[in-house]
Amino acid sequence: MARLRLAGLLADQKKYDEALKQLDAATAPEFAALVADRRGDILLAQGKTEEAKTAFRKAWDTMDAGIQYRRLIDAKLTALGAAPPAEAPKTAGVAK
Repeated sequence: MARLRLAGLLADQKKYDEALKQLDAATAPEFAALVADRRGDILLAQGKTEEAKTAFRKAWDTMDAGIQYRRLIDAKLTALGAAPPAEAPKTAGVAK
């Protein structure tokens, strides 16, 4: 978590390469989606749109669908013209 926060601070200071190095060192699997999302933000700030799309897609794919933050990642992908596939609506209690 500390590396994720430090990467954010470094990105705010436009120290993008240093920020990406911090993310490279963040290896805890439970933070993989957040690390990928932050990586996408940094890559986008560097003008690396295709790489940012890839990072955001990894974040979207990795994050549990029930977490509301995933909607923000969806919006980032959509803004970049790479909207994730629509999920089928859940129909609870419907017998087939």
